[in-house]
Amino acid sequence: MQIAYEDTDGTFVRRTADVLREDGTRIVIIVSSGTDSKHGPAQVNTPPLTMEQVTEIAASTKWQPWIARG
Repeated sequence: MQIAYEDTDGTFVRRTADVLREDGTRIVIIVSSGTDSKHGPAQVNTPPLTMEQVTEIAASTKWQPWIARG
């Protein structure tokens, strides 16, 4: 299941892609036009990634369901 959406509040923009895989792995990618994604204010006109890029990153098969110890 994949959900992607954009929230705006004045000039503040937040883009979110949320993927839940069949194996239970969940990937959530959030980018915004401000340094504080919950409260703003906007620091730049648009987030550093497009909605398409955010969605592509979240859907990538490179994510793994575990964290390898290094």
